[in-house]
Amino acid sequence: MATITKRGPRSYHVRIRRSGHPTLARTFDRREDARQWARDRETEMDRGNLPDTLEARRTTLADALTEYRLKVTPKHKGAAEEASRILAMTKRRICQRSSNFPQLWSLKIPHPLVN
Repeated sequence: MATITKRGPRSYHVRIRRSGHPTLARTFDRREDARQWARDRETEMDRGNLPDTLEARRTTLADALTEYRLKVTPKHKGAAEEASRILAMTKRRICQRSSNFPQLWSLKIPHPLVN
């Protein structure tokens, strides 16, 4: 459900909160623009067009690095050395935490390191 709040004399803040989806927020100068944006985002949520962030929130940095090592590293010159460095990184404690960032390859966003 979208909540539109008046912020100051000329701006409107929209916040959409739904279970299973990330909270979306944006500020507009006109109330009608805020309503339209909220309707569009809610429609996308209903149709399932927004990326699911639950899997991304569960993904650890080690998981992301391992996937990178398996899918991208073999295409690089010096792949063996790079794979060795990635394996060493995945053993660090920080890599066992949830990364809380979306997997770039599942969002179909061109990544500068992946061609």
